[in-house]
Amino acid sequence: KSVTEKVEKRINRFSATDLARTIIMMNAMSADPKNVGGHNLVQKLYESDKVNSVTGYAFALLAFDTKKYEIPVESKWNRVALVEALLNNQHTDGGWTYNSSGSKDSASSVDVTGMVLSALAPYQERSDVKPAIQKAVAYLYNEQLQNGGFSA
Repeated sequence: KSVTEKVEKRINRFSATDLARTIIMMNAMSADPKNVGGHNLVQKLYESDKVNSVTGYAFALLAFDTKKYEIPVESKWNRVALVEALLNNQHTDGGWTYNSSGSKDSASSVDVTGMVLSALAPYQERSDVKPAIQKAVAYLYNEQLQNGGFSA
């Protein structure tokens, strides 16, 4: 099936991460996610009620930044709101986990932390983002095994 057919079939069931990953994928294919069978996936994402996890925040930010989409400042999920949500969910150990409702003292995930670092990279010079990135890099350093990998 074509991307358009798949989007039309699932448009009302897409999670925020589904929308964001589809936007990223369409940009990689030089396709326009703002017009997929008449659906504007970028708008659907920034208006979504389903952006409710750390991975959702990170994927949405990555999707918006793939083509530097102009997101209305009054949108529920603009870049400021997404960066703020990520910063507010950083754990005390410096990393992040999937769930945004858990304790900040619980153990973080190296996978999710890596994803969040990718999303925050374009904002690293911001005074609120820079220390969060430094803390996350320290967390990853502490989690790295002698062989250079990370535990599962």
